[in-house]
Amino acid sequence: MNETLNQLLQLLALPEYGLSTVFVVSFVSATLLPMGSEPAVFGLIKLRPDLFWPTIAVATVGNTLGGALDWATARIRWPTNTGARAPTGAP
Repeated sequence: MNETLNQLLQLLALPEYGLSTVFVVSFVSATLLPMGSEPAVFGLIKLRPDLFWPTIAVATVGNTLGGALDWATARIRWPTNTGARAPTGAP
């Protein structure tokens, strides 16, 4: 278990796999965990200033897809009744 975790952390290390890390952090922060992706974005831009615009684009796509997944999950879980009418007046 510990070896698997170490391999995963090495795979997602910022200097070597920066854009994939930013995507995963952005996606997860928009869906599962209440965290921000800004530290990962800031860290990668500090390490690799030449990747400024690609980092911003990847973080935007990750956050957008994460938000879309949240919306789709809520839509599937709680579908709306389009044919139902709201009650009028007091009983």
